[in-house]
Amino acid sequence: MAGVGFLARYGSRILGSCRSDLRQFFQWCQDIEDGPRTPPLPRSSARLRECIAATRESGRVVAGPTSGRSKDFSVDQCQLISAGTISGVDDEDIELQVAAERLGVHYQTAYGWVRSGRLPATLVRGRYRIAPAALTAFAAQRDRPRAPAPRRPRNGFAEIATKMFDHLVDGAERQARSIVAGLIDDGVGFAAVMQDVLVPALRLIGDEWAADRLTIAVEHRASAIVERIIGSHVPTPRGRRRGTAVVAALSGDRHTLPTSMAAAALREDNWHVHHLGADVPDDALVRFCDEHSVELVVLTVTNTDVAAVADRTARRLHRAGVRAIVGRPGATLVDLQRTARDRRPGAA
Repeated sequence: MAGVGFLARYGSRILGSCRSDLRQFFQWCQDIEDGPRTPPLPRSSARLRECIAATRESGRVVAGPTSGRSKDFSVDQCQLISAGTISGVDDEDIELQVAAERLGVHYQTAYGWVRSGRLPATLVRGRYRIAPAALTAFAAQRDRPRAPAPRRPRNGFAEIATKMFDHLVDGAERQARSIVAGLIDDGVGFAAVMQDVLVPALRLIGDEWAADRLTIAVEHRASAIVERIIGSHVPTPRGRRRGTAVVAALSGDRHTLPTSMAAAALREDNWHVHHLGADVPDDALVRFCDEHSVELVVLTVTNTDVAAVADRTARRLHRAGVRAIVGRPGATLVDLQRTARDRRPGAA
C-alpha cells in the first residue's frame, strides 16, 4: 500500500517531468533544423540523454561533454551544433584512451581536461572522442614553453628576506634551505625566490660587512650557502627548450654568484644553459659559442672596470649572429627571463 501511495503522490510528477524533458529535446532538434539557437539547453534527464544517444547517428545531434557538475550542455556546444559546425563524428576521431597515450598522460588526467572543457571532445555511446586537429592543437599548446606563474606571499617578501639574513649570518644552512623549499612548494618561482629573498639578504650582509659589523668570513660563508642552495635546485620546466645559452663573467670579474643566479633563472625558463662561471677570457668565450651553436650569451658585470669589455664582447657576438645580454645594476632576474625570451632584433 505504501508503494501505491508513493505512485499516487509522485507518479504524475515523474511522468510530467519526463514529458517536459522530451518536449524540450524535440523542440531543440526542430530548432537545429530551423535555424541557429544560442541559449544553453536545460538540464537533461536520463531519458533525454538516451534520446540524444539514439539520434546521434543521424548526424544532427552531438552529445558533447557536460559543463560543471550539472548535466547542462554548454552555450558553445549549442552554438556549434546549431551553426552546423559539428555535424557528426568523423571516422578518424580518436578515443580518449588513445588520446591520453599520445599526450603521455594517464586516462584520468585526459578525462579531467575533457570535463573542464580544456580538451574538446564529443561523447559517442558512452565514450569520449577527440578530433585529430583538436588533439594536435592541444598537444602543441601544452608543449609551448611557459614561464612559471608569478606568486607572492600575502605580506610580501620583506619579512622572509629578514629571516633569510638571520639564518645566513648564523650559518644555519638547513633553515635557509627550508625557507626556499617552502616558497617553491607554495608555487613561487625560483627566480623570484632568488631575486626577492636571497639577493636582499646578501645585500644586507654586504652592507653590514662594509660597516664593519660583520667579518669577511661570515660574508663568505653566507655566499657559499647561497651557492649551494642554487646549485641543488633542479628546475623541471615542461615543453621544448627555448634554445642554448651561455652565462659567464669576463676576465677581471671574479664574482661567481651572479652568474649562478642568471644560469638558474634561465634554466627555470626552459633554456639549456652552459654556465662558464667567472673570470672567463673574452676570446675563449667567443670561441666556445662558435663551437657549441649558442643562441644567447648573458654576461654578468659586478666590476665596473669590466663593463666596457663586456659591451665590446657583446657587439662582437652580435656580429657573429649570437644575441648577447649584458647585466646592469638594478636589472632583475625576471627582467633577464623576459629579455631572453624577446627574440626581436635589438631586444638584447
